[in-house]
Amino acid sequence: MFINNDGFYKDKDGFWFIGRSNAVLYYLNDEFECTPVTCLTEDEGDCYRLYQKCVCCNDKVYCLPDRADSIGIYDIKQDQFNRIYIEENENRRLSILSAYDMEGTLWCVSNGLGKIIEFSLLKESVSGIYEIFDKNYDDQNEYSGEESVIVDNKIICISKNEPTIVIFDICSKRLKRIDLNLNEKGFNTISYKDGKFVLSGYKSNIYLWDGQSDSVEIVALEREGFLTGLYNNYEIPIFFNSCCVGNKVVFSLFDYQAEKGLVAFGLEDGTVYRIIDDNKETNRGEHYVFECLIEEGLLIHLDNDKFAMSLIEDSLNLNIGLNMKVAWKKNNILNRIRRKMKDNVFLESAEFRLNDYIQVSNEL
Repeated sequence: MFINNDGFYKDKDGFWFIGRSNAVLYYLNDEFECTPVTCLTEDEGDCYRLYQKCVCCNDKVYCLPDRADSIGIYDIKQDQFNRIYIEENENRRLSILSAYDMEGTLWCVSNGLGKIIEFSLLKESVSGIYEIFDKNYDDQNEYSGEESVIVDNKIICISKNEPTIVIFDICSKRLKRIDLNLNEKGFNTISYKDGKFVLSGYKSNIYLWDGQSDSVEIVALEREGFLTGLYNNYEIPIFFNSCCVGNKVVFSLFDYQAEKGLVAFGLEDGTVYRIIDDNKETNRGEHYVFECLIEEGLLIHLDNDKFAMSLIEDSLNLNIGLNMKVAWKKNNILNRIRRKMKDNVFLESAEFRLNDYIQVSNEL
């Protein structure tokens, strides 16, 4: 059984994550036994991606909103859930894809607002909101890319609309904008290791940036024999997400690609690797989800039949065979989950035939 999600948060004993389609917070222990913990909303209507990712600190789980208008807080010891509403949401999708816990403050990067939200963990309130990008760029909103990184006391954000990087200093609250001298529409992924930033955008390239200048080194993937003959037209980014694993950066292809597996870039030797999953039949609309880093490497969601694979940083092998075992304990949560199930898998859509629903419910 697999529960669709957008990423794990690892603590010392297991993982916290949020169901993509049912707004339920789960805990997965180190034996891969999964327990639904609490519902993040009382409304059983459209729960798709209300909250997307979570961060755990001080015995509390902070649920980051995507389509919701609040930061959800689950108190582990008290078994209570509360919401802190973000009043300055401008009636837009917040889409907080990353947050960084720094000395009692949660710094949240809101892709929807194009802003950084300063959230006090002690007061459990918003203490500041800061612009990242221009509100207007060529008569349209300027959006940040899928990813950001934090280096020392600086959050580095990327623009999806143009080849621009914005550095936010969390101490001084000041911005530094760097427009790269690059023929590229914008960026979607960014990773960092030992003074080197690795970015990707819409073209079949990987970009290496030193963090200071306005120039980059370009690694052309088509020249390396990768990603040739793909339908792109530079309308969709080439990679969905990226992650630094040891001395390599691993990329997941965006869902329109016909290629199978992953792409990795060696930071030391500059080699481009293709990592193949021979068991996967790639369909349009699918992509791998990088759950989190573990000691053995990178935990990745493959698809609806296989929970994850462990990517060992030395050999780049795909070790498939981790299965999620769900332990149902709370009936009110189980009822929520049943409404979003089909064929033992939690899907992104809740539109099922009645016979399918009855069959799944009986099996539970």
